[in-house]
Amino acid sequence: MSRRQTARRRRPAEDADAFSILEFCRRHGFSRPHYYRLRELGLTPDEIKLGTRVVITREAAEAWRREHSKPSKRGNPVTAIATTA
Repeated sequence: MSRRQTARRRRPAEDADAFSILEFCRRHGFSRPHYYRLRELGLTPDEIKLGTRVVITREAAEAWRREHSKPSKRGNPVTAIATTA
């Protein structure tokens, strides 16, 4: 195996302790441009800078998911339809 192939091999993202922004976006199903728009609004998880790299720890991603999976104040329209039917 060449050195370049070895460098590309990484643990699967679900086993990682930290994610790059691209890995985080892929894992959560949105694009990097959308991530950067969210970042401008202060709606992204906490980031750690490692030299020139920016990573998101597993804990920060979990906290972000908990925060953003709370029910909205307006209620869930899907739930409202299901309960009235």
